[in-house]
Parts: sequence; C-alpha cells; structure tokens
Amino acid sequence: FFFSSRRRHTRYISVTGVQTCALPICYQRIFETSPLPKQLHSVRDGRLVAINRAHQRVFGYKLEEIAGTNAWFEAAFPDAVLRERLRSEWKVAIAKSVETGLTTESQELSIRCKDGTERIMRGFMTASGEDLVISWVDLTALRIGEKALIQSEARYQNIFDASPVAIQIHAADDARLIGINRAHVDTFGYTLEEYEDTDGWFEHAYPDPVFREKTRADFMRAIQVTRAGGTYQSEEQRIRCEDGSERLAIASVQTADNDVIVSWYELMKIRRGRSEEHTSELQSH
Repeated sequence: FFFSSRRRHTRYISVTGVQTCALPICYQRIFETSPLPKQLHSVRDGRLVAINRAHQRVFGYKLEEIAGTNAWFEAAFPDAVLRERLRSEWKVAIAKSVETGLTTESQELSIRCKDGTERIMRGFMTASGEDLVISWVDLTALRIGEKALIQSEARYQNIFDASPVAIQIHAADDARLIGINRAHVDTFGYTLEEYEDTDGWFEHAYPDPVFREKTRADFMRAIQVTRAGGTYQSEEQRIRCEDGSERLAIASVQTADNDVIVSWYELMKIRRGRSEEHTSELQSH
C-alpha cells in the first residue's frame, strides 16, 4: 500500500508503543496488523521511526534498539563491507522511490535477527510524501526447502549413479528416455546424448526391425501395467552394445510418480555367478 502525503488527516500516533511517528490515521491499523514485517522511515533523513508487530516478531528487535539512522543497519548487517554497500544503495533507492513514486525491490538479503539467527528477506520500498515504507517478504522457508530438495536430489543422484545395475529413467507420459546411470553406460556403452529419445534407445539396442517393434509395444504395455499398480519383467533380450557386441539381459519395469524406471539385469553375469557358486559347492564336497 501507499502512504498518503496529505497531512490534514494525519496525527502523531504511537506505533508498537515505543515512539511516536507521523502516520495517516486510516493506515494505522493496516500497518500494525499486517502479517508482513514493516518499517516506517523518514524520507528526509532516512531515520527509522516505526515498526509493526510482525517486524518485532520476525526479527526480534524493539524499536528503541534499531530506531534512528544507523542502528538498523548495524543490527541487521554485521558485515561492515556489506553494510556500507547496502547503505549506499539505500540512499539511491530512496531517491529513486521519491522521484518516481514507484515501489523499489531489493535483492535477497540475509538479515541477522536479535537472537543471532538469520533470515533471507526481500524488501519492497515505497515513498509517498514524507513517508518511506519498507515491507519485508520472508523467503527463508522457501530457500531452506529448495536447498533441502537440491541436497535430496544430489543424494539420490549419487545412489542412482552408484548402483551396479544398469538403470534407465523414462518420462511416463510419452516414454522419453531422460536419464541413465553410470552402470548403464558401462554395460551398453552408449551415452544419453546418443539415445536422444525413446526411439533412439530402440534403434540402437534392437537392430532387427521386427523385434524392435515388438519390444517397443511390450514396453508401452509395461508402462500401462506398472502405472496401474502391477509389476512387469521382460523376457530375455539380446541388446546390441555400442561396440557391436551383444548382451543378454532382462528388464524389470516400475513407475514412481511420473517416471518409469527400467533396471537391466545382465544374464551372463547372473549365470556366471551361479556357475561359480555351483563349482564352489562341488569343491567343498
């Protein structure tokens, strides 16, 4: 909102019960009850003259602790270099808001609270007459959530890449191939860029056109089955690798949200392992 520059309907009021300031009567309740932390400054010298309840709740400071020209900057921005830069930008922003009457938006800022914690905030400043109002939008929870999501994605990416089983991830809506892990590259030799899409995988892996179309139809059916809550395992398949050799493997298909996960189990390795187990048992006898 914008504070009116007309003074005939203005009186001095006490905001947060600490210090009197000039504020239009009709905006007093809006200012005090706003869920956004708000500061009221003097356009003339930039002094902080009022804060609302949300400001004290979010940042923890009482008005007498941050009132005046410099106390807010000293409290909120402990780094001296950053503080001086922001102070200079603040003066420019005030002049711009006064000149244009437009709301000026800050960059994302890390603001230190009274208890020593920090909040990631973005400020919106509006000047009207002798009043300068700053409303703060708290982005802390959003940024923490984004960071946690990135860390979670990185963790699952590491698990995905560390799996000894060759894995493909397809988009469930159109079956596009959107991801493969390191074991897939090691097993079949192709990189994701070489597949380009689902057709690319079929073109590379199944050179026989008749078998390729059958396998493609089976895969689309597997997607429908698993999306309906069922399970699917393919028959044995000979897959051509990038170097021209062939691997005998079976695929296990499952869906998770909007992804189709295909895990390839190389049968020669499985059979070789069973054979070695059998040989070991015979030798033990």
